[in-house]
Amino acid sequence: PKAHLQAAAKIFEAVHQSIAAGLVLACHDISEGGLGTALSEMCFGNQLGAKIELAAIPHTLAKPRPDYLLFSETPCRFLLEVAEENLQQLKDIFGNVPFALIGKVTTAPTVEIGYDRKSVVSAPVKNLQHAWRKPMRQVFGD
Repeated sequence: PKAHLQAAAKIFEAVHQSIAAGLVLACHDISEGGLGTALSEMCFGNQLGAKIELAAIPHTLAKPRPDYLLFSETPCRFLLEVAEENLQQLKDIFGNVPFALIGKVTTAPTVEIGYDRKSVVSAPVKNLQHAWRKPMRQVFGD
């Protein structure tokens, strides 16, 4: 992971403006566990799913691998959920700040992650949530 400190202030400002404008339905930092964990955690609340394409993620990797894109813990990155009708406003706010549309929320409670039109992950949200909670249950019980 590499922090892009020159872009950090612009990224935080664009995210803040988007939230303040009421465009963001949900937001999660991409930190511990990377995009895979952030995406899963965002699906837990309402047991909704998501379908995303890793190849759509901006990067500077010479040879991108799906696991790098899915689990990189790069600072100053965020996963935003935005209604389709608000995408143009979001694009206007972000301007030249790096961002990408990588997928969409689905009503089917399954996380579908692809890379170059091949499936990388297909998992029910309840299974992901169970795996996420397992270490806490081992320490604290049910």
